[in-house]
Amino acid sequence: MTTNKDKTPLNQPASSSAIQDLYSAGYLDPQTRKEAIKLLCPPKIMWQVWADRMLVLFSAALILAGIVFFFAYNWANMAPWLKLGLIELAIVGCVIVTLIKGVQEIVGKVFLLAASVFVGVLLAVFGQTYQTGADAYQLFVGWALLIAGWVIVSKFGGLWLMWLLLVNTAVVLYFDQVVANSPDKLITTLSLLNITFVSAREYAVSKGISWLSGKWLRWVVLGAVFFFLTSYVMIQIVELNKISNWSMFPPILLLGLIVSSSYFYRFRSPDLFSLTLSALSICAIVLTILGKIIFEITGDNALVVLLFGLIILAVVSVAAFILREIGKSLEKEGSYGN
Repeated sequence: MTTNKDKTPLNQPASSSAIQDLYSAGYLDPQTRKEAIKLLCPPKIMWQVWADRMLVLFSAALILAGIVFFFAYNWANMAPWLKLGLIELAIVGCVIVTLIKGVQEIVGKVFLLAASVFVGVLLAVFGQTYQTGADAYQLFVGWALLIAGWVIVSKFGGLWLMWLLLVNTAVVLYFDQVVANSPDKLITTLSLLNITFVSAREYAVSKGISWLSGKWLRWVVLGAVFFFLTSYVMIQIVELNKISNWSMFPPILLLGLIVSSSYFYRFRSPDLFSLTLSALSICAIVLTILGKIIFEITGDNALVVLLFGLIILAVVSVAAFILREIGKSLEKEGSYGN
């Protein structure tokens, strides 16, 4: 294999990794990269790779669940040194397998993910055994901090998502245990946290960081943000008498998210599913407002319910029509984003 001065591969067997290397080095533009990957990875092969990886992840998840339930079932009959020793042995074993297989391979990534899970199990067992008195949110904060290094070196979207879930859980528990009766602040904090993660993901992908380019990572986090904000704004609309000083922030965030994501995922990084999330949010808010107005004016009767059902059908149909037209435009443009 020959390389140029900056050691970018120029003569090696054609593969998706070789294409990514050339793209990262600036030899290929985004459209050429997409077409090359399509030629090398036809849909059938791509589905086989996806299925293979999903089966590995599901198998690992089932094994980890079995280990956790093993400790739960045999808790009373196990000595403290045995509980901690077995978990520490599992962590060391997973790290050794990761070092042997390499963090670049899916098997190595999965074992590093397993080691990260065992760190949380170790903290929980230690806290229960010695009754440290720490709050639950502190356990998740410590867990996230301890595995942060592995998360960085893994370059594995699944482990990054798990880390983000730990941070979100820590925030929720902190507000529940320390900042009581502050749902507005909680929703605002969670939304800003996850919007920041999505924004960082989009920036990283634009800079050629391919291991974050899986759309599922965007969909999961963006979908969670839309769910948080849309659900809470719907509750605010229904319960207008429970407005607080922080109540303005979730609607403002939701409006900003809808506008920015609609523009970005239509023109900058086209993604029909992400646009669908925006459309679902708009439909939910519009129908909530209409429902509150109609039912407060006319009351609750069969005719009004039927009328509102027709309104729901009309609103959803309009959204579906618009999304279908956008999908046709994206297909003509050949734009699918990252």
